[in-house]
Amino acid sequence: MGLSLNEPAKGYFFNGTDYIDIPSVEIRNYPSFATYMPIPNNETLRFPLLEQNAGW
Repeated sequence: MGLSLNEPAKGYFFNGTDYIDIPSVEIRNYPSFATYMPIPNNETLRFPLLEQNAGW
């Protein structure tokens, strides 16, 4: 698989003159099946041999 999705989102704050590093803006906790998003239902209806991604 690829890189882990479960790492905090980082950000910056501009105070008018300088950018200040914000180490953690949001904690992300994705389940393992969320590596691939779901295939839209209308696509699975249009192509019956298409299988939905695992977990969705």
